Amino acid sequence: MVDAQLFPRILDFGLSGGDPRSGHLKGTLQYVAPEQLEPSLPIDDRTDVYALGVILYELLCGRPPYTGSSEEILAGIRRGRPSLPIELSPAVPEGLQAIALKAMEHDPARRYQSAQEMAADLARYLDGRPVLARPSVYTTTLGDRAAAHLEQIAEWLRLRLIHPHEADVLRGAYRALDARDDDWIVESRALTYPQIALYLGAFLLLCGSLFYFAAERWYGAVSGIAQPLLVLGLPFAGLNIAAQWLHRRDHKAVAVAFYLAAVALLPLLLVIVFDETGLLVVPPDTPGQLFQDGSISNRQLQVTTAVAALWGARLALVTRTAALSTVFTLLLGLFGLAVLADFELRAWLIGGRWDLLALHAFPLVVAYAAIGAGAERTHRGWLARPPYQAAAVVLILVLELLALHGRTFAYLGFSLQGFQTRAVSDPLLLDTLAAMTLNGLCFYLVADLLERRGTELQRHAARLLFVIAPFALLQPLSYLVRTNEYSLKWDWIFLIAALSIAMLSHRRQRRAFYYAGVLNTGAALYLITSHRGWFDQPAWAVAVIAVGLAALGLGFALDRRQRLRR
Repeated sequence: MVDAQLFPRILDFGLSGGDPRSGHLKGTLQYVAPEQLEPSLPIDDRTDVYALGVILYELLCGRPPYTGSSEEILAGIRRGRPSLPIELSPAVPEGLQAIALKAMEHDPARRYQSAQEMAADLARYLDGRPVLARPSVYTTTLGDRAAAHLEQIAEWLRLRLIHPHEADVLRGAYRALDARDDDWIVESRALTYPQIALYLGAFLLLCGSLFYFAAERWYGAVSGIAQPLLVLGLPFAGLNIAAQWLHRRDHKAVAVAFYLAAVALLPLLLVIVFDETGLLVVPPDTPGQLFQDGSISNRQLQVTTAVAALWGARLALVTRTAALSTVFTLLLGLFGLAVLADFELRAWLIGGRWDLLALHAFPLVVAYAAIGAGAERTHRGWLARPPYQAAAVVLILVLELLALHGRTFAYLGFSLQGFQTRAVSDPLLLDTLAAMTLNGLCFYLVADLLERRGTELQRHAARLLFVIAPFALLQPLSYLVRTNEYSLKWDWIFLIAALSIAMLSHRRQRRAFYYAGVLNTGAALYLITSHRGWFDQPAWAVAVIAVGLAALGLGFALDRRQRLRR
């Protein structure tokens, strides 16, 4: 109640004075928190915060969040999906709506953890500052309404009202709305100053740790273990403790940034500790080491990357974010390279045996794909997507490296050297470029298979392969023409291939094919002009202009034909 001066007065202390844990199934029904309906769940101060949220909701809307019979009210409380106040009263300020819904979160861990936190957010609103509350009902409501739109898109596609590529674009736009506000800056739907500051801080922390590592390892400016533990170890421990505390109190966006910064410190901290304690250290010029100066041993690399990858995996499972999943995926790849250091990786790099690197790196493609599939089967989409995309990236690198110096055809047991003239400086050039062209075809076929038979998450990797495929098909031919060691007829073959790729964009509605075709058409015209010395020939320029006008006329005719058909 309020007195004559409109000052609030509490008149009913019906449930106060006893053991708060005995408040199950007690109280005025509209203000009962979900945990009061389950005797097995604990009751604490956050239960009162829920009731405060209901009161604020009622003040804003003129009615409680759940109405009707007792059974209907109980069902609404258990479901935890109240209508947005602004739907009931359009004049409700969004800030107050967010505060009320935040206090009424179904999960006590997502509510304000005390009435003081709620009061602080109310003070921000009164001061004209943005409130901190971002209730989960925003995400669930958006998801429900987006799902209805996705069903409509499927219906439009079935009725042929839209093209398949348009359906993909629309679905992609709605998928972007699934991005979580508590994930990292790459996935967020909007940039905010807190995000910018958080990830800038994490990046500067990484830069500083690299400088410190260089000072310790290569300049000898740091000695002993005490200083590294203070400079790197203390921030690592502090960031993890703070992130854990923040995550439990629903400050997940800050917690994820803190975890990322801490993970960035871990490998460098471990390497410095190993060096200062003499653990896993090898003398300079030890055979088989990636770093011959003895600065970092193979075993140190393997242990540090393995520990960091496992730590990243644990944090990914705890936070359920794509941010830590991406970090885990990257660290797993570094661990794979560290393992290859024991298989003469240094000798491969120095000797240019890219084929051996590719063959030994291929298991990483399988590992990434298996991790993605396993995560997807356990309904961890946030964990599955980065490994799927990494599998596509590593597959591209493996096949392209394997093609260098004609090694792909060498492993297959044949060569195209008989089809090139003796004047060619590199006898393996045709084998290399032909293999790279076949790689482009392979990328397209794998992408097509994933798009037709794969899951929604696997199609993310397919899109990357679709973008790479047309460029992988045309760039080898472009390089062959640029060498100027083959017949000039290859200039025209390159031009025809580029135009064909541009026209093929219509069949699969892939803009990457059109862009690759147009860009390489320009490159082919330049090479034709250069190789024949036609820069001073106006007739050639006129011919190209005439073809362009003819293409415009053809486009007009085709458009008119389509209009008549309609």
